[in-house]
Amino acid sequence: MTSQQSRSQSSHRAKRGNYAPSLARKEAISAAVLDIVDASGYDAVTIGQVSKATGIPQSSVLYHFPTRDHLLVGAMESAAQAITADELDKHGLPADPIIWARDMFRAVLGNRNRLLLEVYLRGLASQPDNPAHGYLLRRGREAVDWWTQLCKQLQDAHQMHAGLDPHTTAVQIVSLISGLMEVSAYSDGSNDERICDDLVTGIRCLTCRGWQEFLAYANNPASGR
Repeated sequence: MTSQQSRSQSSHRAKRGNYAPSLARKEAISAAVLDIVDASGYDAVTIGQVSKATGIPQSSVLYHFPTRDHLLVGAMESAAQAITADELDKHGLPADPIIWARDMFRAVLGNRNRLLLEVYLRGLASQPDNPAHGYLLRRGREAVDWWTQLCKQLQDAHQMHAGLDPHTTAVQIVSLISGLMEVSAYSDGSNDERICDDLVTGIRCLTCRGWQEFLAYANNPASGR
């Protein structure tokens, strides 16, 4: 082996060796941003505050997240627990998907500072060169894909009208959730329980759940019909 080959391999190993510490540093930064958001809101997030909270130099914070918007997006991305189609296959259909969706939505509305950050990022996402644009685009696609799979399983379980298109219904449900989140963000949070009920009503309408329940009742010999 030549000395040049040896130096090349050593350099390659060094780059790979730096990956884990770099990833850990990014995760520490994102966690600190979320802590600041939870405690004081997204307005309180600054490069200096994050550096102080983590002990990571400002230059290193900026290396991983070039702007404050990158910081906010990175934090939300690390916190997001998107449910993919694979996870749906793994865990199966919730006992009552609509009630499950309501409970998940209630938890989202309950963390008001993150909800306000979410709505703020949506405003930034209108700018194609902003990091929020790509992040929310990806997350929106993941949400539609997941709801599409869920709608297919709802149809298999006769809990959604067979004539509805799963993808179209998924887009409608995701749009409903997005709109209700903004309604909550623009209010003082006192109507959140009613907003959660509106979500349940909306999903039932979009999936024709009431009609499916009527058919199940009408076709049940025990109903006496």
